[in-house]
Amino acid sequence: MLDLAIVGGGPGGLMSAWYLKRKLGDLCRVTIYEASDRLGGKIVTRKFDSAPAMYEAGVAEIYDYSMTGPDPLRELIQHFGLQTIPMDAEQVQFGGELLNDVPGMRRKYGAKTAAAIEAFRQRCAEAMSPIEYYEGVGAHDNENPWAYKTAEQVLDEEVEDETAKRFFKVMARSDIATESHNTNGLNALKNYLMDVDGYIGLYSIQNGNEQLIECLQSEVNADIQLNHRVLAVGKAQFVVSIPADFTKSLLRGERPSILIEADASDPSATSAALAASAQLIAVVQRKDLTGPFQSLKGAPPPFDVEVHRLYNPESITQYNIVPGLMGVILTMTLVMMTGLAITRERERGTMENLLAMPLTPLEVRELRYRTDRRLLAPALLAQRLLGHPRRLRWGGWLPPPPGHACADAVRTRSRTSLPART
Repeated sequence: MLDLAIVGGGPGGLMSAWYLKRKLGDLCRVTIYEASDRLGGKIVTRKFDSAPAMYEAGVAEIYDYSMTGPDPLRELIQHFGLQTIPMDAEQVQFGGELLNDVPGMRRKYGAKTAAAIEAFRQRCAEAMSPIEYYEGVGAHDNENPWAYKTAEQVLDEEVEDETAKRFFKVMARSDIATESHNTNGLNALKNYLMDVDGYIGLYSIQNGNEQLIECLQSEVNADIQLNHRVLAVGKAQFVVSIPADFTKSLLRGERPSILIEADASDPSATSAALAASAQLIAVVQRKDLTGPFQSLKGAPPPFDVEVHRLYNPESITQYNIVPGLMGVILTMTLVMMTGLAITRERERGTMENLLAMPLTPLEVRELRYRTDRRLLAPALLAQRLLGHPRRLRWGGWLPPPPGHACADAVRTRSRTSLPART
C-alpha cells in the first residue's frame, strides 16, 4: 500500500487524487490536507440573497484547450456528464449604451471605427498564436517588445481612430480590472485576443462551476482533512518533479524531462527503486502511448528521466557499512564474553554455590563487585599481613561472621551442587 499526501483541496489537488485512484486503485491510500473549511479553492459558486440567481465568485470561465490538442479538463467534465455553456464578449457598455461588439460600433460610430477595431484584432492574432496564448506566461514573453510598453502606448502606436482606441481600453479594463497605463502591452494583448471570434473558446458549467468540485469529491476515495494547514513536510525518500507544461511539450515532440531526486545517503535502500525508474519510459510507451499518441513511440524516447542522487551522489557504501559493521562486531564480542564468563563460572561451581547461599540479589552483586580482579591487590596484601586465608572467599575483606549459615559453604571447595534453598 502506497501512502500519498496531497497538499491543497482545490481543483488541482482533487484532480490529482482522482487520477491517482483511477490509475492505482487500491494500491494507494490518498490523504488531502486543506487549510480552509471547504474544498474547491478558487472555484466558488454562490446565490444572491435577494434573487434566485447564481453567480461565480471565483473562476468565472474555463478555457477550451480542445481547439489546440488534448484537453483533460474538458474530458473530465464530459465524464461527469456536466452541461457547458459557451461564453463570449459580444456586448460592451460604451458611451452610455449597450452595443453588440463590432456590429454595434459600426451602427453607432461608422464603418471607419469598426474597420480600425477589426484591423487591430487581426494584428493581435498574428502577434501571438493560440498555442502560445494557452501556455499563459510563456518562456519567450520577455522577448516580446510589447512587454516593455504600457497598453496605452501600444494603442497609441497601433490604433489611429480615437473611438476605437477608447473601445479597446473599455474592453480590456473589464478583464484586467485596471487602467491601460497601469499594465504592460503584452498583458493587455492576451485580453484583446479573448474577443477575437474563433481565436479561443471559453465556457462555463451550467448551474455553476462548483459542480465539478462536487463530482470530483464524490468519486475520490480519499481521507479529506479540512482546516489542516501543512506547516512542514517530513523526510521523503524520493521526490518526483513533473514540469507544468509536460503534456504540451510531450505532444509537440520536445522531449521534456522528469526529475527524480533520491535520498542516496543509504545506497542500498534506494538502488532498487532507481533501477526500476530506468524502465519508466518503456512502461509508459507500452501502456499509455496508445491510440492518437501512437506516433510518440519509438526512438528517441518521447521524454527523459533524470535522476539526482542527493547527499551521496557517488553511492559510497562505506558510509553505511563501516559504522554498522562496528556495531555488529561489538555486539558479537559482548555476547561471546558474556557466554565465556558464564561457562567459566559453571565450570568452577560458583553458580551452584551462589544459588545455594541465602543471599539476596543485591548481596550477590555486592559480592561480585568486591571480588573483582582490580581489587585483589590490597586484598592479597591484607591476607599476607593479617593471616586470614579465607577472607577472600567471602567478600575480599571481611571473614564470614561466626555462626553464619554460609560459613561452611564458603570454606568448602567441593564442586558438587548444594541443595537449593527453599
